[in-house]
Amino acid sequence: MADMGKLPNKTITDGDWRMSIIAQPWLDIVDVWIGHYQNGKAYSLNLREDGTMLETEMKEGSVEGKPFLRIPLRIYEQFAQLFNKAELPVEQEATQAELKATKFHLEDMRNLVFKRRPSTSRPKKSKPPALPNEEPDF
Repeated sequence: MADMGKLPNKTITDGDWRMSIIAQPWLDIVDVWIGHYQNGKAYSLNLREDGTMLETEMKEGSVEGKPFLRIPLRIYEQFAQLFNKAELPVEQEATQAELKATKFHLEDMRNLVFKRRPSTSRPKKSKPPALPNEEPDF
């Protein structure tokens, strides 16, 4: 059986969304409940048999329903660690774009501070050499 001091009982709230993680050691499972509030109504999220998500309106005072996800307690910690390491592709792209913009900004600041010309600017054009029958323009 799991160490009772390390059971993952917690609720995480972000705006109108709420996720509750509730360990049930007597069943050797962790239940993950996900729901949100919209226009004064409460909704619970569940997974259908085919893996698609189902949103159900909860009646006031209702305690019926089933968790979004049920995980065996023995693998919960590994699952949580993997889930926390996962970054959505959108987040990765945003992070890369922000890093690229920061690098360009830093280079601009260096150019301003050290009075350098930006590396992207073109060198000044020099005059073409004089033709043999022309006098040079000094």
